[in-house]
Amino acid sequence: MKKLHLKIGYIIESQKTIQPGAIMNELMIDIDGDVFNTYCVYFIKCTTSDMVKIGYTEHIAQRFEEIQKYSPEKLEILKLIYVANEQEARRLEYQFHQQFKMYRVYGEWFDLPQSIQSKIGECCD
Repeated sequence: MKKLHLKIGYIIESQKTIQPGAIMNELMIDIDGDVFNTYCVYFIKCTTSDMVKIGYTEHIAQRFEEIQKYSPEKLEILKLIYVANEQEARRLEYQFHQQFKMYRVYGEWFDLPQSIQSKIGECCD
């Protein structure tokens, strides 16, 4: 079954990434129109600092709203990387946490230099 990722004005095949700010009103549907969600690893950044949260979720729009609700800063999506299942999302999240551990501030929040953020924004397309 072919899965499509729909969001306002775009159709993107699953297993691909989407660019900054493209998260709201998104659905995953199959060819018969059944709605479902898929897992992704997300990079959510603060707009006024270099702080980036690296995590994973099955419901990115809901997760983004939760994180924004408790943040004193405006947030935006730096990158979403869609994967096949929760196990793959957890594995990839762990790899990113290990790769950037020297920048960890607390929990899943990292103080990533702009040069690294730019590379993240360009990767995995």
